[in-house]
Formats: sequence, C-alpha cells, structure tokens
Amino acid sequence: MEVEERESAPHQIVAVGVHWNRHIEHLIKEFMNDPYIVITAMEEAALYGCVQQVVHLCLECEKTSTLLQTLDFIPSQAQKTLIFTCSAAETETVCKVVESNSIFCLKMHKEMIFNLKSVSQQWKKKLSSGSHIVLALTDDCIPLLAITDATCVIHFSFPSSPKVFGGRLHCMSDHFQSLTEQGSAEQGDKKTKSVLLLSERNACHAVGVLRYLERADAKIPSELYEFTAGVLEAKEDRKARRPLCPYLKAFGFCK
Repeated sequence: MEVEERESAPHQIVAVGVHWNRHIEHLIKEFMNDPYIVITAMEEAALYGCVQQVVHLCLECEKTSTLLQTLDFIPSQAQKTLIFTCSAAETETVCKVVESNSIFCLKMHKEMIFNLKSVSQQWKKKLSSGSHIVLALTDDCIPLLAITDATCVIHFSFPSSPKVFGGRLHCMSDHFQSLTEQGSAEQGDKKTKSVLLLSERNACHAVGVLRYLERADAKIPSELYEFTAGVLEAKEDRKARRPLCPYLKAFGFCK
C-alpha cells in the first residue's frame, strides 16, 4: 500500500476467525465496503444476527414452572415460540402444561409424523397482533418442519451439542439482523430470543454456556458465575486425586 503505483488500486481484505467477535463489526464498518459475511456455524450466526440470549438456572424438578414463567402470556406483538424437548414423552408433558395455562400449543415428535402437514399448516397461518402460537417438538423434527420464522426458542431440554444448539437457533433465521439493520434499530431492540434452562443435570456445560453468553453481551445472572465457579472447583478437586502425568514429571510439561 505504500508503493505509489498501488495507491489507487482496490484493496481486498479477508478476515477469518473461529468465532464471531464484536470487534469484527468495527473492522467491517471502517474498512470494508459492501462486504460478504459467511458464517458456517449457526450458533455463531445467531450472535451476528443479534439474537437475545437468556439463561435461567433451575432445579430439574422445577423446569416446568420455570418454563411457564418464561412464556409471554400477553404479548404485545404476534409471537411464535418453539419449545425443544428430548423425547416424545417430554413433548407430550410440555404441551399439556402449556395448554393448561390457556396458550394454544402444537406438538410434533417422531411418533406423530402422520400429523406433520397439519402442524406445518397451522404454524404458517398469519397471526394477528397480540396472538401467540407455541410448538413443542424434538430435534429430529427440525428438518421436516423447516421452520425459519420463530421469534423465540426455549431449550427445555439442554442441547446435546453446539451443532444441535445451532440447528434450533436456525429456526429463527428469518429474523436475524444484519449489521445494517442493527445500526438502524434502537439499542436493545431484538426481535428474537433464545431461552436456555440450565439445571444441575447440565453442570458440566456451565462453563461453555457462560463463555457463549459473555460473547453475546447477554445479561448474566450472578448465580451462573457462582455455579460455574463451583463446577471449576470440583473439577480441580477431581484432578488432585489423579496421579501426576509421567510426562509432566519427566519433562516439565504434559505431552
């Protein structure tokens, strides 16, 4: 760029990373005209798309009541909520709980494939302002329903992997905001929300959840920091009872 002949030549920048980082926004806005942004991991695309990330810590036995506290019973705008479960039995239970609180709830799992067309048609109906439709489903139904217009995803069962987590978030991809839309929208105005129910059964994932929420600029409850600190302390205690690595003893570093 310092050579005179090249001063007027177009400059091309390729920025590559493992995770979406908020600092990349500044790079794009300041130095890239009409950029192409390619994100192959959907959980990272959700960070770029400004999905609001929320976590609720609860006991496994209290998940149902926590779910009801999460649902918006009097929405100001039309809402489409997906509740992800781990089994057909859990789907049935969640659906009954939601319906018992006067919210229209659909259900879909592998034993109900025969009802796929009906559920899909009901989901696609245009909603009036203030109405709310809920669908309880298992992860294996995501490709069958091909939903991309949900406004809220609730992880009643903890996602088994980042890829599964990303697949769930993809169901809201129609509402992901580009950098241009984020610049024009009011601060804090997010169309989509992902709600994660974290219980003692998922303690091993607490650190990963915390790191993801930090990158999402999410509001993190102090209980999660305390919970994570306890998990890390227990992990270190378990290490202390293990025999020392022979490579560490011989060479000073673990091979």
